[in-house]
This record gives sequence, structure tokens and C-alpha cells, in this order.
Amino acid sequence: MAALVYPRLGDAESLIRLATLREANTNPLGLRAMVGLEHDRAAPVPTGGSVAGVAKLRHLRERVADDVFPLLDEQGRVRGGFQDFDWLLGRSLHNELDIVRSDAAHRSTWNFLSLMVFPDLVWARFPDPKDERALGGARNVLRRAWHRYDVLADLDGHGAEKLNEDELVQLTERTSLARNRRLVIALARRIINHAGPRRMEFARELAKRATFVTGPLLLDVLSDHDLDELVGALGDGHKWSPAS
Repeated sequence: MAALVYPRLGDAESLIRLATLREANTNPLGLRAMVGLEHDRAAPVPTGGSVAGVAKLRHLRERVADDVFPLLDEQGRVRGGFQDFDWLLGRSLHNELDIVRSDAAHRSTWNFLSLMVFPDLVWARFPDPKDERALGGARNVLRRAWHRYDVLADLDGHGAEKLNEDELVQLTERTSLARNRRLVIALARRIINHAGPRRMEFARELAKRATFVTGPLLLDVLSDHDLDELVGALGDGHKWSPAS
């Protein structure tokens, strides 16, 4: 199946919709009645592509809900910790959206998905979400979950799902690291396999060291083996030089 483009909702209309959701003053369960699959000011990117219509959006809504609802309580809020919810949400969105990458990089796409299709899940994660969590920027609930899974999907079932919030921030919110998917995978694998104490502090220091070497070294040309050796040396606090 060809990748899809989704309706986009501009920031002005999104702020109006956000105000409407807030004025409802209800719990996430109540917001399910406010789910919408269309908006008269929303439209997909005009340059073309297969468009996710109402039928696809309804199917998407049903499939993601089936995946994440078991983690919610009777009020529609996340039951227990957020780690499992975030990872499962990211996996489900990644599997079901089938989205064109340029569309996934556009905030207005996530405006529509968050405020129209999945407002209850935004409020489930943050009961009184700030604008940055509900609107489609980098810290948006859905966009952040999708992006993290997109980067770390190769390690799903191999420890990535147990990385904590701070570790994920180190790996996915440092621009010089996040643009190199293979480097992030190597760093994540090193963090997952860290057997010593204070793993979170280790992850912070490792990410700082890796960020530093992205300047003098052109890491994109390194093989996976060389990246693993580089990350291993950084984790041990050693200087690394390529074999050739």
C-alpha cells in the first residue's frame, strides 16, 4: 500500500479547537464523544499523494484505540506509569498510520490527528495539557511517541521499550544525534546493555560525548561495526580511532 498523506489543520483553527476541548471540562473518557474525522478547514497537502479519508481515519482510530485502551482506567486516564503507554502508542501509530515522511514532519498533520482524531489520548497522557503537548510541535503527545518508535523500532523487544523518559530525551531530542538513525540505535543498544549503576547518568554522559564527536567526525560514512566500536569507546571514556 502506498504511504498516505493526512488532513492538516492550521494553528489558528487548532487553537480554536483546543479551546473548545478545554471548555468541555471533561475527563478523557468524555472527550471520546468529541472525536471528529473531518474539519471544514482541514485539507491534505495540495501537492498530491494518496489521501487518508474518513474510512481510513475511522479504521486508524479503532485500531489505535484497541491497542492502548487496555492501559487506561475507567475515566480514560493512563493507569500506572506512562512508559508502557508512550511506547505502545508510538508502536500503534507507527504501524497504523502508514504516513508519508514529509507529512509526519509537518506540525499541522499532528494538529489534526491530536485535536480531531485522538483528543482523548492527548488528555489521557496529560490531563490538562499545555499547548505544546496538544498542538503538533515536537513535544506533541502523538508526534513524540511516533517519532521515538520510528527511530528505535529496530530495538523493540530488545530493551528500547524500557528506556526511561530522560534516556529517550537524550537519544531523540539532540538534533545532531537524532538525524543519524544508526548512531542512535548504537547508542541505545549501549545504554540498554549498561550493567553498572546509575544508568540514566551514564546515558546523559554518553549522549554528550557522542554529540561532541559529531562535529570533528563524519559519522554517516562509518559502518555499523565502526559505530558500535565508537560508541563502546565513548561509553568507556576512551579515545577512538578508525581501523583504517
